[in-house]
Amino acid sequence: MKDKFKKFVRQHWIFIWALLSVVYAVIVQLLFSLKTSNKFFVAHWGAGDILTYASTISLGLLAMWQNKKQQEENDITQERMERIIIHANELSIISKMIEHEERRVNELDKLLNRFMQNCDPQAVAIAYSADDKIVCMTQVTELERTIDKDFFAISRLLAEDKVLKLDPDNALKVAFAKLYQTVKKDIGDIRQEKIDMCDIHAVGKMAGKLSAERDTFMKEKEEYLESIQSKLRKLLFEEIALEDARKMYN
Repeated sequence: MKDKFKKFVRQHWIFIWALLSVVYAVIVQLLFSLKTSNKFFVAHWGAGDILTYASTISLGLLAMWQNKKQQEENDITQERMERIIIHANELSIISKMIEHEERRVNELDKLLNRFMQNCDPQAVAIAYSADDKIVCMTQVTELERTIDKDFFAISRLLAEDKVLKLDPDNALKVAFAKLYQTVKKDIGDIRQEKIDMCDIHAVGKMAGKLSAERDTFMKEKEEYLESIQSKLRKLLFEEIALEDARKMYN
């Protein structure tokens, strides 16, 4: 009931003010129209003086009310502006996070594809396919150099993922390390002529193991890329607070 009364007053205050002003003027007129023998009740000023005094007080109160109302509106506006600025800053930070992660994912995808291509048994065989032994060794060495370079570049990019960094037994990291170790061993065996590239059985055994490691790595790689793409889609298309976004990547 009390709240309804306050709401009514806030909505119709100007009409209430006008009504009270009229009632006040009528009361003053009535009081000055009455005669009394008691000198105490005899006014020493006119009705106009009282109305002027009352009007001055009323205008002062009205000015105070208006100032208070304006201050409240200014406070609300200031608070709204602060929220907008904070939200804009959060969006800017999230945008930078998205930009950084997209750049990392694109670079990672490119390096992973090249790494898998170079770790393919066919790539190793092609590098050793030249008739000249020196050319063969040069091509194998160049292939190994590229694989090493990509391995360390990929490792740095994967290290930016805090989840992977804190999980030494992560399936992707394990598959990545095994594929690298296998291809390095195969290249080393070829260079030291521990594997006869003319021996179909030996080459087939090497290729089979390398292909299996590569296929495992390919599977883990696709699952990992899908998981981080899913995070990016969530940041892009859902209403995510900055704190939640940080938790996703920290």
